Amino acid sequence: ESITEESNTGTSSSLVGPGKFTRDQLVSGVKKKQFKRVAFLTGAGISVAAGIPDFRTPKIGLYSQLKDFGLPHPEEIFSLEFLLHNPEPFYAVSNRYLQFKAKPALAHRFIKQFADQGTLMMDYTQNIDGLELDVGIPSNLLVQAHGHMRSAHCSEEKCKAEADMRLYTRHVRREEVLYCKVCKS
Repeated sequence: ESITEESNTGTSSSLVGPGKFTRDQLVSGVKKKQFKRVAFLTGAGISVAAGIPDFRTPKIGLYSQLKDFGLPHPEEIFSLEFLLHNPEPFYAVSNRYLQFKAKPALAHRFIKQFADQGTLMMDYTQNIDGLELDVGIPSNLLVQAHGHMRSAHCSEEKCKAEADMRLYTRHVRREEVLYCKVCKS
């Protein structure tokens, strides 16, 4: 494979020769600002570096801590159907998540540099922590594929009223279910 650059004429030229793309070639290309349109795909690794545990690591990951909730599968904690029938476990897990006082890691700052240079096409993340926004990556250059913890809405399909985040956070910290002020569901 080779990494190519498109010119205004629609033709492309190789920035890196054929064969294996190496770390040294990446570092060199970044230093020389050869890469003009860069996309990042990120996941738990950069949030773990910021102090947030991942979901799947045995004994310390979030999923390993869900045995007491009687879930058929740990992923059920994020199922809307499960939430509607049994919201308390979600609030308990969310409260644990809110305890982490993470700050953006080096990887977040690295991605932000591309945004500052105008070369970031998009940052696609699976993380819900919002550390990309905290570091200053513009929201129009960010896709939070699994959502985020910066807003909350009524789960009733016909309502979807937005909840006050301070009120929602207080309920999560007390592990008390917040019911919709509009439709009462």
